[in-house]
Amino acid sequence: MSLARIICLSWLLALTVPQAHGGSIEPDVQFSLSDTLVVDANGNGVAEPGDTLQYQGRLTNVGNLIGLAAQVELTPGTGATLVPGTVHISDHNASNGHVLIGNSAGDTDVLIFLGTLSAGGGSAEFSLQARVDQSLPDGIISVSTQGEVTGANFTRSLSIDPDHSSADGATVTPVQSLTPQPQLAATLSVVPGPDINGNRRLDGTEVAQVSVAIRNIGDAAAHSVQYRHRLPAALLANDGTAEFSADLGILAPGELTQLDYQLNLQSDLRGSKWLSLQGLVSAADHATVPTSDPLSPDAALATPLAVHGAPIAVPTSSVWSLCLLSALMLLSGFWLTQRRTRPGSGH
Repeated sequence: MSLARIICLSWLLALTVPQAHGGSIEPDVQFSLSDTLVVDANGNGVAEPGDTLQYQGRLTNVGNLIGLAAQVELTPGTGATLVPGTVHISDHNASNGHVLIGNSAGDTDVLIFLGTLSAGGGSAEFSLQARVDQSLPDGIISVSTQGEVTGANFTRSLSIDPDHSSADGATVTPVQSLTPQPQLAATLSVVPGPDINGNRRLDGTEVAQVSVAIRNIGDAAAHSVQYRHRLPAALLANDGTAEFSADLGILAPGELTQLDYQLNLQSDLRGSKWLSLQGLVSAADHATVPTSDPLSPDAALATPLAVHGAPIAVPTSSVWSLCLLSALMLLSGFWLTQRRTRPGSGH
């Protein structure tokens, strides 16, 4: 039977068969498109220039009428290019359709005819590959790909990613440029030094010895590197200010620099408490990163410092009140004892 006769009979069926259970008799074709990194040159699990992505498409007719002349159009998103010759229709659909565009040298788009999709779950599958471009356009951090399916008797619809959600349903693959980038990391250590009484707390006139290690673990230099540490209210820098800062200039790839400075307790601090110490490292070509505690597995955790100020004074009047209350309690106890031991008391 010719395609034209099938289309005519399907439309006639849709017009003459009564609606079932109040619903319309029509195809409902859904299109999913997933992505997989199939060639990962350096094995880091991230799509980078030269790596290859594989897209797996699936059409499913969840409607109650056969879908006719299903056809898919697709172009890999900006940042990736079709690999000609990699467009394939799954074996069980091969007799029902064929690749129109995508397998010839120079093809950049894909056009696949998938034919009829039976009602109630009829499906068709295809796959294709795209290579991440060697030179990614500025600002490209992902490849967003979306295809569309059309047919003779159902409305056009766009593909959706079955694994991840995006604003428009497109299949989005994060990509990483091979352009060298700086990467800054910093730790902050602190000890009371010298710790006169050995209690590992900052007491009285002791000073806290702070050591900050800043390393560029990236593969490009970081420029105009700066370090800033705004101190908690209980501490002051050696110059009496509430902030320590340093301009470090350029930090080459792999370079490590260390800053050492001292902190003093404010004279009016009373009692004991824990303080959190955390500086910030920034650069002209790098986002600001906080220091972390080298003794903690949490990379963003501040470094703790125990401090102990002057004892909390008890007002003199309160001392005398306590003494008077104690004396009264002693006298009361003595009086009760005498009553109990007095002859004729009845006890």
